[in-house]
Amino acid sequence: MMWFCMKLVIKKTALTFVLVVVTIALLEAGVRVYERLAGQGGLFVPDSKCGALLKPGFKSGAISINSFGFRDRPRMRKKPQGTYRILVLGDSFVFGAVDVKDNFPSLLESSLNQNSSPWSKNPWKFEVIPAGVPGFGTSQELALLEKTGLNLSPDMVLLCFYAGNDIYDSGRELGVFNGHLVSANSQKSRFLSAARKMHLVRLAEYLYRYRLSLEKNHGLKDGFSIETFLDIQKTILESFKKDQPRYLKKAWQKTARSFRRMAGLLEAKGIRFLTCIIPAEIQVDHSLLIRFFKRFPGTKRDGIDLTLVQKRLAVLFKELQVPFVDFSDEFRQRIERGEVLYLKRNTHLNEHGCGVVAKRLYGFLGPFIEKSKDLQSEHTR
Repeated sequence: MMWFCMKLVIKKTALTFVLVVVTIALLEAGVRVYERLAGQGGLFVPDSKCGALLKPGFKSGAISINSFGFRDRPRMRKKPQGTYRILVLGDSFVFGAVDVKDNFPSLLESSLNQNSSPWSKNPWKFEVIPAGVPGFGTSQELALLEKTGLNLSPDMVLLCFYAGNDIYDSGRELGVFNGHLVSANSQKSRFLSAARKMHLVRLAEYLYRYRLSLEKNHGLKDGFSIETFLDIQKTILESFKKDQPRYLKKAWQKTARSFRRMAGLLEAKGIRFLTCIIPAEIQVDHSLLIRFFKRFPGTKRDGIDLTLVQKRLAVLFKELQVPFVDFSDEFRQRIERGEVLYLKRNTHLNEHGCGVVAKRLYGFLGPFIEKSKDLQSEHTR
């Protein structure tokens, strides 16, 4: 009797397992068919080298993507004669959460070309091309430079590193579902990484991100709810833990390799390479940090070093002899004086914050532009 009951249980378990597998297989097939019929209607398109890129020609509201896949005005691939071209690599901070004209690459371009510029006596025109893609880290930015950036013949490459999540983003693989960005792997688990190959799992992430998008856009400039915003800060602070989890250690190694590859590549081609570091808001706004600890009282404060990312980058940039500017101190001082540099509960810079970055970059880049051999030779003609 007992053996009969065991056989019955085994049969039911096996039948249930088969039904679950068949159901998942049918759902996976249905999702793939839907995705193929629906096409890539969103901002992103899949790319074999970068994982995902902005869709050339995409237009929606204030977002317009040019033929190179950048949120920028139309440009000529061949650099016009007498033009000094600066390519700005980065993530959503370079892409911008404000109008293009108010984002710091556009403001920097205007400053370089205005009559008060110390270079206005020469016939050169300056182009600042914002090659920012949301979700990118240094490894994807390297791939974009090799795929598209170098073909634009830049005289200078400026990489803008966001301290909040660029290390994490550099360690992940990107995918696209229905024109929206999703993760194609998991840095924390091999099982989850394998699961993310399934389009059904990508659909789940797409629906989650869609919910966040609705939440953020519901209040227009009010951004996320305070609960969601503080949850985002919890994810950001992972990068500043003194005891780094294994997946972040691997992501940092990939970040460092990407910087070394990029520095060597640009040096070999005679292209000036510079970087800037944009801090996460929680690094420079003490009031936000206090709110975070109230929301998550169990967080070990002594286990977090809010300068960790900047210190590691400074060591790396010194090794590579790459000049850089860190906005952390200036942002902290301005916020203490009551200035608002970030969009409300959004993590990105507002118009004023972009203006501060553009002004500082103008002063930072100036000496390197003056030292340009091409520019100096033009002066002597």
